[in-house]
Amino acid sequence: LEDGGTVGISTDLFPLGPEGKPKSKTVKYKIEVHTSDVKFAGTDANVSIEIIGAMGTSGKRKLATSRNNFERNAWDVFFIEMPDLGKLTAVNIGHDNSGVGAAWHLDKVIVSDELDPNEVFVFPAGPNGAPGGRWLDKTVGDGLTTVTLVPLTEDAGVYYTIEVQTSDIKFSGTDANVSITLIGENKDGEETRSQPNIPLSNSKNNFERAELDRFEIGPVPDLGQLKAINIGHDGTGMGSGWHCEYVEVSNLMRPEERFFFPINSWFDVSEEPRQRRQTIKVAKRDPKAAM
Repeated sequence: LEDGGTVGISTDLFPLGPEGKPKSKTVKYKIEVHTSDVKFAGTDANVSIEIIGAMGTSGKRKLATSRNNFERNAWDVFFIEMPDLGKLTAVNIGHDNSGVGAAWHLDKVIVSDELDPNEVFVFPAGPNGAPGGRWLDKTVGDGLTTVTLVPLTEDAGVYYTIEVQTSDIKFSGTDANVSITLIGENKDGEETRSQPNIPLSNSKNNFERAELDRFEIGPVPDLGQLKAINIGHDGTGMGSGWHCEYVEVSNLMRPEERFFFPINSWFDVSEEPRQRRQTIKVAKRDPKAAM
């Protein structure tokens, strides 16, 4: 066990009962780390994390599965099995400043129980939990290379994951600018709406034929039960017409809530229904349907 070693400076030894099984409950934690989409955001330094809960701490753990971990705008996923830490209260994450260009722009960390993912803890990296992330760099800002993050509460907003499936038909892809508005209903039956026409873009190659694109928005006010979406594009570029199969939206903090919007339609003024934007109502997803 050493700093910079394959497992970090700590590991877990589980007490075994008479049948050779651990006496205490163990949890396989899933750790998702998102590096920001800003210039020079990635790092090749050694990144480690400490997960802190009401029942204990993980100790310092190295996060490494590939030489290409922590690249710009990448999601890296790690698994650590350890005794149950209880309700998570913080994570301490950072790097050792090793190598050339060690500076890292961290966006957020998400921690969940792999076997029971209904409770998810989102740790925004921005100062005071603000969106946008932060630099972990000795020469920028506060000069920290390690930071303690606290989980986002639903009072402060939620994150939505939006999955968009472009159809597998000829000329279905588009390079136009696609955007979405989420429409929901709160506990009092009142309509709620997100900011109108939220841009959906995280790659130059979004919305290619037969591709599934995944986006994240937040933190935004909790919209309650989603009832509809308004989605479409601005018609820019050559051959901007787009054929979308479906959209599925989930709340990162309540992943059991998933809202399915079947579309199977053109968004093009030259193809029926000859509209670039449409409002689509939520529907029950058919698990037997081929997606």
